Amino acid sequence: MDQGHHDFLGEWQQVEPDASPLSVTVDFQKNGRMTWAIAQQGQPIELGWRVEGSNLIVAQPESGEENASRFRFESPSILVVEFGKQTFVYRRFGGDTLSA
Repeated sequence: MDQGHHDFLGEWQQVEPDASPLSVTVDFQKNGRMTWAIAQQGQPIELGWRVEGSNLIVAQPESGEENASRFRFESPSILVVEFGKQTFVYRRFGGDTLSA
């Protein structure tokens, strides 16, 4: 796993678009696995992940399907992911807050 992967490691919470009343979290693990969860909606989803250039590749183990999303870090605690025409902003748990 190259150095860029380490920037992702840990748990992130979606802050934009506002996921309320749902709490969406993503936990990137060192072994290339990630857990995507929506609070109060049952079982978390286990996925694979890797970075290729400026793309975050997420893989569904059962089907082998992969999706690429462009990403950037606005700070060490703010991750922006562009999937299709949608933009999602995540804040690292314990990280800084979004600036206006």
